[in-house]
Amino acid sequence: MKRGLFMAVHLITYYLQEQFHEHEGCGCEDHSHDHSCNCDDNHEHSENCGCGDDDCGCGGDDDYDLIGVIESLGRWAQFMPTSFLVESSLTCDEILDKLAPTIGSRDLLFVSKVNSKDMACLTPQVKDWIQKVESQQ
Repeated sequence: MKRGLFMAVHLITYYLQEQFHEHEGCGCEDHSHDHSCNCDDNHEHSENCGCGDDDCGCGGDDDYDLIGVIESLGRWAQFMPTSFLVESSLTCDEILDKLAPTIGSRDLLFVSKVNSKDMACLTPQVKDWIQKVESQQ
């Protein structure tokens, strides 16, 4: 099936920093941790301790929102735990702009176009998927 828009296969891979926090109200569980406010006393961190670290922003599953946006971009295949192939008419920059709001400032995100003629993978099904998508364009 030929499509009107130029479609390409993109590789999206990411690394989300571990969230080492455990405080109430973050959605990840109800725990707490010792927190130093530089006053030489350790105290229990809470939502209202005044340290400025009141919201971890995790909202639960670290990559839930990111994966949801990736899957909404077009036909996709997840071939590694944090790597996807996506067929899309968007540019790499446009994809990055759509995904950026779902990750933290310390997280890593990489987007690149790929094609079956200039790629290699130890898993033959990955190249097969790319070739199938290319043949339907």
